[in-house]
Amino acid sequence: MTPPHSAPAITPATSAAQEAPVTLSVAHCLAEIDLDPLRRAHTAYIVVDVIRATTTLAVMFEQGARRVLIARNVDAARRVRASLPSALLAGEVNAVAPPDFDHGNSPDEWGRLDLTSCEILFSTTNGARGLHAAMGGGPVFAGALRNASAVCATALAAARQLAAAAGQGAVAIICSGLGDQPAPDDSLCAGWLIETLRAVAAQVGVAVTLGAGTRQALEWLDASRRTHDPAGDSPTQLWLANALTETPAARNVLEAGLGADIAWCADVDASTAVPMVAGEDIARTLLVVERAPADALDIPMRE
Repeated sequence: MTPPHSAPAITPATSAAQEAPVTLSVAHCLAEIDLDPLRRAHTAYIVVDVIRATTTLAVMFEQGARRVLIARNVDAARRVRASLPSALLAGEVNAVAPPDFDHGNSPDEWGRLDLTSCEILFSTTNGARGLHAAMGGGPVFAGALRNASAVCATALAAARQLAAAAGQGAVAIICSGLGDQPAPDDSLCAGWLIETLRAVAAQVGVAVTLGAGTRQALEWLDASRRTHDPAGDSPTQLWLANALTETPAARNVLEAGLGADIAWCADVDASTAVPMVAGEDIARTLLVVERAPADALDIPMRE
């Protein structure tokens, strides 16, 4: 297994001028990922599949999971299961767990389980592809609305460390999308994460610049907010849940009878769990995901 990436703690900056600005960007689908090797080396990644894989990953670690092994697809997960007999096999095809899997990709389901010290072998239609596609540069984290402030603080800390070492640092949000196309739920989440990154950066005195894809993400978020909270007085989780419910990904979940998952996906900052790719099991083509250390957070969190 390759050595893990670290998740450095945020430390207050004495002056924004003392640090290189951090560039923020959004790839709205996997085809938009910047493949330039130099820029990738200086970039921390937040992979988003808000309905539901990256939300589910956060919930797994909330419930005590030791580590999650991410296979590229469900067939790959099946092939390596024999070599991981103690691991729970989990994932989905068309929103539901295959018959031979132990569990699906439902955060509501995982939120009712005690996963203390469990190892999970996991793959989903889009989220697994997104996490694998993000590899090859800086550290990779799994982000969602549910852990928005926590993952943004952690990724910004990593980008600051990269900037200190190389004079440039960036945070790129990678939307898993739907197939090979952008997905509105992921783009909405990306807009929320860009807003959060800007707020966290301002709090610790770090300058940020907005790069590719950020304008579209913020516009999508603003349009969703105006549509579902026109008076500005609806609870955040409610209007976000309403916005997510209208997306193709949510329709698949609703048709599968798993509508309770949407509330989990819309529950902003309910979690401080930040799933982090800690290494790769190259022989079995798996990503090893662990919970980023708690000391990577240095911002107030919701109680």
